[in-house]
Parts: sequence; C-alpha cells; structure tokens
Amino acid sequence: VEILNCQFIGTQPKYGAIEFEGDHGAIIGNKIKIVGNDGNSLDHGIYLQASRNTIIKNNIVTGMSGYGIHIYDEKQNWDKKGQIRHIENITVAENIIYGSRFRSGIVVSYGHKVQVRKISFFKNIIFANKEHGILVKRGSDVEILNNTIYQNGQPGVCLGEGSLVQIENVILANNIIYQGNKKSNRLNRF
Repeated sequence: VEILNCQFIGTQPKYGAIEFEGDHGAIIGNKIKIVGNDGNSLDHGIYLQASRNTIIKNNIVTGMSGYGIHIYDEKQNWDKKGQIRHIENITVAENIIYGSRFRSGIVVSYGHKVQVRKISFFKNIIFANKEHGILVKRGSDVEILNNTIYQNGQPGVCLGEGSLVQIENVILANNIIYQGNKKSNRLNRF
C-alpha cells in the first residue's frame, strides 16, 4: 500500500490523519496540517500499527494534538490466541514534524503481545513540540542518525520513560540537538 503526496488540512481526526497497519507500506510526501484546538493527546498525525518493511518519508506533519508520528500497537481482541503483533524494519526519514500541542514529535512504544525492532530515524527535522523531539519508550535495534531536533519542550531525544521501559541496542549518532527554548537552555541533554 502506498499513501503518496496527499494533503490533509483540517481539525484533528480521532487517532490519526493517516493510520496504517500492514506490510511493505510507503507513506511518502504527504502534508498534514491540523488546525484548531480539537482532539486530545491520543490523536496523532501519522499512526503506524502492526507493520513490517514500511517507509515513512518526506512528510510534513504539524499542529497535531498528540504525536506527529506514533509508532505503537497492542494486543487486539480479534487476535488469535498467542499471536504476537510486529512492528519491524521501519524507516522514518526526511520528515518535518513540528507543533504538537500535547506530546512529542515521534514516539516508539508498544503494549502487550507486540514486538518492536529495527526502527531507523534519519534526516528528520523535529522542532517546537510540547514534549520531546523523539521519545523511544520501548523497542530494540533503534537507530537515530543525522536528525535535526530543536526547541522542544523537553530534551530532544528521550530513551526510556515510564515504568515499563524496555530498550535494547540503540544507536544515537550525528544528530544536531539543541534545547534552546524558554524552559531550558541545555544543549544536547538526553
């Protein structure tokens, strides 16, 4: 499935302007501009659920209530007994994400019966979000490379948050991270 060069301008939709679950997807070149104060912290720009080999690239996401890109899934009532959902081999590249009213620019996490691994973030520009630029709560084999992250409400990159943290094999390299907003003048604090 390819979602290419679409434009969404309007009030915050429930859960996400673009929601995707499936393998070998391409979410490329879309413009999402949320206007107004509708929605809450569970409403996002792009919401990626169970997926393998998917690319999220060259999108502009702004004004969302929740996360700009929300990479998350959890066990569903219709899953078969013992089924494990997977979010794996995901590339998030060259996106511009800014202006989340309540959350971070990007988050990676998961609930019960989900495995998240091989997530790559590179060459994204993430700024002016209420919380972090990139928040990785849970996952393994995560790369955060060559991103520009600045003027977010909390530290630019946060690895681990909350009581259910499980993070393994994270590479954080060659990013420009500037925390120069009204709340803090700390540089490169993680």
